[in-house]
Order: sequence, then C-alpha cells, then structure tokens
Amino acid sequence: MDLRVTQLYDVVNDRGTGCRRALFVVDRDGTARHVNRAYNVSDDAQYRELFEVLARI
Repeated sequence: MDLRVTQLYDVVNDRGTGCRRALFVVDRDGTARHVNRAYNVSDDAQYRELFEVLARI
C-alpha cells in the first residue's frame, strides 16, 4: 500500500498500515483553516469547533 499522501498529511495510523480519521477544512483559496488529525465523530466539542470554523470562513 502506498502511504505517501497519508504521510504528507501526517495521518498514518499507529500501525503504519493506513490512514487514521482526520478532518481538514480548506477554504476556496486552498488554505487549511482547520486541521484535526485525531477526529472523533462522537465528540460533541469537535462538532462545535468545526461549525465555529466554518462560520468564520
């Protein structure tokens, strides 16, 4: 398996076999406005943070 992209984004899982769940918000200019390399879908605080970031863009 080719992990070059996951390595570039620093999201390789602990076993080095694939990608861990991550969240990137990129604006229309291609600028990363928010990066969460340990995104947890069951964490309400992370949802709130995401919506705050989106509201500022």
